[in-house]
Amino acid sequence: MRSVRTAIQLAFLFGQASVNESLETAFIWVDGTKGSDSNNGSKSSPLQTIGAAITMAQQNNLAGIGTRVTINPGTYRETLTVTHTSQNTALPITFQAATAGTVIISGSTLYTGWVSYSANRNIYTNSWPNQWGTCAQLTICPYQQDIMMRQEMVIVNGIPLTQVLSLGQMQQGTFFVDENAALIYIWPQNGTQISTATVEVPSQPTVLSVEGGTNLVFRGLTFQYANSCRASAAAQVEGNSNNILFDNDNFQWNNAQGLKITGGTFFTVQNSTARHNGESGFQDERNLNGWWQSDTASYNNWRGAQAGFYGCNTAGYHASLAHTITVNSLTSSFNETWGIHWDTDNANITATGLNATSNYLAGAFAEKDEGPITISNSYLCNQNSSGGQGGLMLRNSEQISISNSVLLNNSPAQIEVVGQAGGIEVTNWQTGVTSNLITQNFTSTRNVIQGNTSTQGVFSDSYLGNSDWTSFENTLVSSNNTWWNPLNALTEFMVPTPKNRSTLSFAGGKA
Repeated sequence: MRSVRTAIQLAFLFGQASVNESLETAFIWVDGTKGSDSNNGSKSSPLQTIGAAITMAQQNNLAGIGTRVTINPGTYRETLTVTHTSQNTALPITFQAATAGTVIISGSTLYTGWVSYSANRNIYTNSWPNQWGTCAQLTICPYQQDIMMRQEMVIVNGIPLTQVLSLGQMQQGTFFVDENAALIYIWPQNGTQISTATVEVPSQPTVLSVEGGTNLVFRGLTFQYANSCRASAAAQVEGNSNNILFDNDNFQWNNAQGLKITGGTFFTVQNSTARHNGESGFQDERNLNGWWQSDTASYNNWRGAQAGFYGCNTAGYHASLAHTITVNSLTSSFNETWGIHWDTDNANITATGLNATSNYLAGAFAEKDEGPITISNSYLCNQNSSGGQGGLMLRNSEQISISNSVLLNNSPAQIEVVGQAGGIEVTNWQTGVTSNLITQNFTSTRNVIQGNTSTQGVFSDSYLGNSDWTSFENTLVSSNNTWWNPLNALTEFMVPTPKNRSTLSFAGGKA
């Protein structure tokens, strides 16, 4: 047990998980096609379900035995639940794909027996036993329209259909659920042979639930087709879980969030992707000592975008109340929301090698954070859509710094300050100290900051004035930056009007 403590203590110094998998001496195999849950779980006599393997592995843990569960290729339509009690030992459990990317944990049900709809032979119909209605409104956010609060999804031969709210709205590539008539209608792509097509309907809100777990590894697995309500996730880790590692996992095509870790300590998410989720890709909430390494979050918030809802509790990577977190080499691009959103009471954040490009809203947004948040060696580029919130946006946040980075081709400006005049009070969940946050102590050094059009500024703000402006100006550190706009010489150095800001100096030079 000394080796376990030593590994964990070293990991704690760096704020990440360190699971000693060499202590796994029991080996369980799962095969959804050839296995049986009455087997002993050996490689030659595998179990059929991952759930049965979890039960066996947890029994081993209680007996002081570390376990590795190896899962053969296939789609496993089940919800994995891993819990921890005071009787559990510190021995590790690993759940890994025999071959990375070939194991799918799916929340969907297969639907067969489709019949043609008499009024339109391109449409097929089936019975619908569910009465899910709309999910509850999130009271912290503006009103959410019905379409973004639905749970229904349909995937035909791997191609998701778009939900509409009436039969008259249907066209190719859509589906409609009539709860009153207990019917579902789908209009798949031309050429679909419905009699042989694979039609999947997500019916489970969660495909992985970890409650109070410790010393766990999930490797090479894909979690998809969960029909979670907004603010919930397909894969959820909660209940003071610690020393959890996600390695080379995929979270895709879920109705709300992909992966959500909340209330955890010393966790690592590495080499993993969150793509095409209906809300956020990754959710980092009220955690302490976490490490995100070489991850990708792209094409998220499609469900919100259906209702023109791009903000509030969402981003490719969304962090709230995250303390002492490291984010290295995160790519967050093409999201229908912010690329990265540090949303309220984020402190001691180190972010290096970010690539936040082509997102609908700001590439990176720090909102109501006491900081420090340190960004370096990063690219915040091409946030140039009608969302228009800039490359780096600050709202009532302190001790934000960016260095050795490129802010390029963002509208309306590369650095944008918004907020509430006079400050916003935020309470640090660790210390209990309440602070009135205004945007101050901002540092920009050794960056390339370039606007590509005549309307793109280097810097803009929508609220700074009076004492707020004085605090921002007097605490600003800006040196050795390269400011450039090839189409507008004035844009490089211009400070917005009409406020009197003649004393502000963005030190640096034109390229």
